[in-house]
Amino acid sequence: MRLQEDEPQGEAHELVADYVQNIYLDERGIKELIRASRGAANGLYESVKKIGDKILGMEPMPESEMDEYQKLEKQALDLWKKCFAEARVNRGKTEAEELSDADTQYSLEQRAIINAYKNSTDIELKQTFEEYFDGSDKEFTRYTISPVSQRQADDAERILGKKYVGYKNSINGNGIQHIIIRHGPNGKSDHSLADFNDAARMAYVLDHYDNVELLKDENGEADVSKEFMTADNTPAPKLKYAK
Repeated sequence: MRLQEDEPQGEAHELVADYVQNIYLDERGIKELIRASRGAANGLYESVKKIGDKILGMEPMPESEMDEYQKLEKQALDLWKKCFAEARVNRGKTEAEELSDADTQYSLEQRAIINAYKNSTDIELKQTFEEYFDGSDKEFTRYTISPVSQRQADDAERILGKKYVGYKNSINGNGIQHIIIRHGPNGKSDHSLADFNDAARMAYVLDHYDNVELLKDENGEADVSKEFMTADNTPAPKLKYAK
């Protein structure tokens, strides 16, 4: 979208208002886009927040028109946030329906495990993933998932030869971004964690894992973190927990 230098005064302002009304305030269109591709909706949301300011900067705007535009912009941003919030609630409803369907497919023991897993969602961790995905939380985050259990510590000592009693399982912003980019709704690798309820159930997996193994690099050596260090200031080895 480009404005010619000889456009009459005020046409740019009218264009901004029309743009905001057509793109920002189309609630049905916004919801359909979020349902079809949350990643695309997030990208458009970030883009349209900037376009109005760029257009406004091309020529002066009377104060009265500026006030009106700012009110319109606030209305639009509030609508987008509302649509994103409703989409989160609907994801929860869908999961509840799936859980109900599972009642007729599995044994009592299996249903007990499924229920325990489904009910283990760490709501605060889930919200942290959603905030990163929506682009509303860009500051450094370090989130404690759970204390390292005795079983975890024993297995880690068996595999790595060091003691890990008193440690914590945690994830930081880079780890969250990695999961979203590689395994989230628009994951480049897969969509195994497209539902952030699953991402927020890490504590359950760490408490009930079936297997744990040392990750190795292409040379067959222990794969280590580029970010985290052990107590003796060496790169932390990576362990893979599977459930």
